[in-house]
Amino acid sequence: MVNGIELAGGTHWPDPERWRSFHPVDNVHAHTPTSRISRVPAPERTQHRAGTIVLALLGHYMQHPLRPTLQRVGGEYAAARRLSGLASTVDHLRSEITEKHAAIKRLEAQIAECTELEAELRELADSYTRRTTAGQEGGRA
Repeated sequence: MVNGIELAGGTHWPDPERWRSFHPVDNVHAHTPTSRISRVPAPERTQHRAGTIVLALLGHYMQHPLRPTLQRVGGEYAAARRLSGLASTVDHLRSEITEKHAAIKRLEAQIAECTELEAELRELADSYTRRTTAGQEGGRA
């Protein structure tokens, strides 16, 4: 809440070391939610105030003596969460591979049946062609 207005959204500042060049209005995109899935820009004074607050927090954070430790701990926490999600993704992919291997085996069996049927049909077709060709030649003589 800024100036009594609920805000939604956020901002990303890729170079926190350059926080002094941070422009509050250009770099903080303050919005007011209009529903669960939509939002509109917050009033200009609220956007400026929100940007000024973010700038003050960023300056305080950048000068905090424990910042390197906080960043390391934050990175560790993020890594642990990502690792957990990654393990779940890998399990899902392995399961999908198993299903696809089973489908491949079924398709390979169908190909083998079709190949066998093709060979049988070729043999019958060749036999028919030989018989009908021999019958036509015999009828000419």
